[in-house]
Amino acid sequence: MRLFLVLLLLAAPVLDLFLLIVIGRHIGVWPVVAFVVASGFLGGRLARHQGRRVVRDLEAARRAGQVPREGLLSAGLLSLAGVLLVVPGAVSTLCGLALLVPAARRLLSRWARGWFERRLGVVAAPAGDPLDSPAELRGSRPGPAGSGQVIDIDDDGRPVN
Repeated sequence: MRLFLVLLLLAAPVLDLFLLIVIGRHIGVWPVVAFVVASGFLGGRLARHQGRRVVRDLEAARRAGQVPREGLLSAGLLSLAGVLLVVPGAVSTLCGLALLVPAARRLLSRWARGWFERRLGVVAAPAGDPLDSPAELRGSRPGPAGSGQVIDIDDDGRPVN
């Protein structure tokens, strides 16, 4: 996986430069320069706007005492989008624009979260009351369905009356 990432990081700028040269031969140098400058300027502004929206959503969710729809991973992806949009190149600009789309960010966030969980062996509990989570996540046997009974236990795991 690391070798793939290193090769990707080395190949991406070469591919971007190659595409800019090919496009420049077909439409001219100045339109390509204008594209690079415009994508950097507009991309930076779009990334900043989306970043502010994510921060507003995080703050609103915190005030409401809820789990935010988008978290730090989304903010990180927006930062990556900003970098990709400022870097000159057609491929990096398209990837940066794709990361500005909230649906694409959520999809990539979901994939990355799953990858991290598998890699680290973490099991994410569902949102809400931890007592509502499945028994295998709690490490206990299921009780009677809908009993609503709370059983206190001591340090050895024995019920306390």
